[in-house]
Amino acid sequence: MERVATMIRIVILLLCVALFLAGAIWSMNHPPEQVAVYEAAEAVTATPSLQPIDENLEESAELEQREQQTMEDRIAALRMERDDSWQQLYLALDGLDSERRQTILQQYTELQYKEQRLELLISAKGIAHCLVVLEPEQANIVVPAEVAKNQYEKLFDLVRRNTTYAETNIIIVPLQE
Repeated sequence: MERVATMIRIVILLLCVALFLAGAIWSMNHPPEQVAVYEAAEAVTATPSLQPIDENLEESAELEQREQQTMEDRIAALRMERDDSWQQLYLALDGLDSERRQTILQQYTELQYKEQRLELLISAKGIAHCLVVLEPEQANIVVPAEVAKNQYEKLFDLVRRNTTYAETNIIIVPLQE
């Protein structure tokens, strides 16, 4: 009987060793959740993985700067076109008599002054890129599309309070990026 008890003890000991080894092998192939979370956190904070993030931030900043420059260029081109139209108007006035010419020049000089003043007020509100084109009956405000969407009320109110245009004659024009 002692032999049977010793054999049972050896079998139990062998089973315990086998289970221990199976558990060790399992743990090596399938780490516990805490170890997986620790390794994930370590991967996020490791220096090599920060470099692509920094590069992405730099690329994003460069892209934003190029878009900003493109918007500035588009506004500048529109301003040049507006100034060309003013020049064409002045040339067209040469054929008029002096009194009529003086009246028209005074009206358009006032419009130019109001355009510049509105552009200044809009930029004071934090909207860097804008173009104001005033006509005797209508005010057109050209701003980037995102600004037009996010700050429409602010722009509209600013123009309404600083000009005599009817609300239906104030047009906010979104400039697509």
